[in-house]
Amino acid sequence: MLDDFEDNDGTFSFLDDLEELPEDDLFDDSTLDSPKGKFLGLTPAQRFVIAMQVFILACILSALCLLVFNKIELPF
Repeated sequence: MLDDFEDNDGTFSFLDDLEELPEDDLFDDSTLDSPKGKFLGLTPAQRFVIAMQVFILACILSALCLLVFNKIELPF
């Protein structure tokens, strides 16, 4: 296994296998035409729902951590 590294003289590059692309094909124009006012392709209502889900999840996880570390106790 180590002999293979010794045999490689460093002249081979993985970039040698790539074919040359014209600069026009490097960028896709469809990503530049995104509608204004959308973040990650979501509407404001969808972002609000995701934010509420993350908030509720954080509340539940923090309450469970308090129970695990005996900082609070259940009343029953």
